[in-house]
Amino acid sequence: MKKELIVLILLILLSFPIFVIGETTTDYGLHWAVSEGDRFDFHAKVNMPESLRQWWGLTAEYDEDVYILIAYLPEISEYDYYLGASIHWANGSFMDEDFPSLVGLPVGNWTHIQEITDPYDYYNYTLASSSWRIYRSASVDLGFLTYDFFAEYSRTDGILNRWYLRIVDGYGDEAGLVDVVRLRGNLNPLITLTIIGAAGVIVIFTVAIFIKKKQDSELK
Repeated sequence: MKKELIVLILLILLSFPIFVIGETTTDYGLHWAVSEGDRFDFHAKVNMPESLRQWWGLTAEYDEDVYILIAYLPEISEYDYYLGASIHWANGSFMDEDFPSLVGLPVGNWTHIQEITDPYDYYNYTLASSSWRIYRSASVDLGFLTYDFFAEYSRTDGILNRWYLRIVDGYGDEAGLVDVVRLRGNLNPLITLTIIGAAGVIVIFTVAIFIKKKQDSELK
């Protein structure tokens, strides 16, 4: 029985994955929670007339699946927190059209992220259990137009969950839309390994209970 317990303990230890975080926590309480080479999939849509696209700095309309590849993790400093990533169409070719530049953030100290991204308190923020959201509603200096904007990032890996911009005219009709949505089937490898490790522990404990019951029955 003692030998079986030792084997069981070793199995439990081996079932937990070893994580390598991209960078250790900085003085600002921030660190990267992704690794170089990680891939994240999105669906991106731009539906906006050319006049509005020019005003917002957009070049084309599209409604396609895209993905980003983490190219490099810069050293986090007080004002340098932009994740290096390449953006691709679903077929693998590079995406030349516009895409949100801030595709990922370091995680940890979200209060500090808010201070350095918006020092003049131009936006509103919500910090939920799993996400950090920046948002604003305002008028557009192009006649009777208003817009609603928000960007939401995962608190687990810092990657963009959604980037949304909707423009409405004076009659309440939609005049333009940009909507970039992370496809939820694409999990950060860190999260996937955690799930696998937890499942492994459950299986091991189930086997241990079976062995114990079998030994008890043999002793009777």
